[in-house]
Amino acid sequence: MIKIAICDDEKYMVVDIGIRIMDYFDDDKEKFELFEFSNGSDFLLFYNEEGKADIIFMDIEIGAENGVEIIAKIREIDENVIVIFVTSYTNYVNTAFRLSAFQYLVKPIIDADFTCDFSRALRGINDKYKILSINTVDGKKKIDISKIMYMCSEGKVVHIVMQNKTRYDVRSKLSDYKNNELISYFESSHKSYLINLRYVANIKTQYVVLQNNDIIPISRNCKMQFINKYNHYILKELI
Repeated sequence: MIKIAICDDEKYMVVDIGIRIMDYFDDDKEKFELFEFSNGSDFLLFYNEEGKADIIFMDIEIGAENGVEIIAKIREIDENVIVIFVTSYTNYVNTAFRLSAFQYLVKPIIDADFTCDFSRALRGINDKYKILSINTVDGKKKIDISKIMYMCSEGKVVHIVMQNKTRYDVRSKLSDYKNNELISYFESSHKSYLINLRYVANIKTQYVVLQNNDIIPISRNCKMQFINKYNHYILKELI
């Protein structure tokens, strides 16, 4: 169940966002849980005592309180929660995005904007909960798929390289992973490599540059399909 928190001192806005969420899920209460707050103090108390949310809709000006400052405190204990700021003002945009805000919705909320941004947020939540079970040379492991940067085959071993540079060595073939629906946003740049498209920074003539500056070879046979898959992935993220 996805936990969604709404924090806004204007009751009508809390109700409005809540109705939009319920309509999106077709009022299926088994899919989501709503938490509503009219001030930042109660929201912070909830977060510290009751547990984390998956998505936060945060008003930037909550009476005398500042939603940006509230989210700054949340970031100290939760770096991964998806934050959507909701406000009538745009002068906080830069500050909001420095706190890794997912999106910035301006009141009054446009239906198409809400649907687009909420859909993208849910895709992010679904990716976060995708876990891959692997049998490494050191035993069984469960790893977060979203944090896999790439896979590389060497002989009868596949090296799985994570975002934090951790590497898991698995006795298997790269083809064992290529048809796995859990990693649908991975693509081969070379017969020996499978790259997580979210970490691609640049595509050159003979190699792919990842966001951490790792260089991965790209072969002539794989290049066109890799570029097409990457462009499709980027387009999907922008929708």
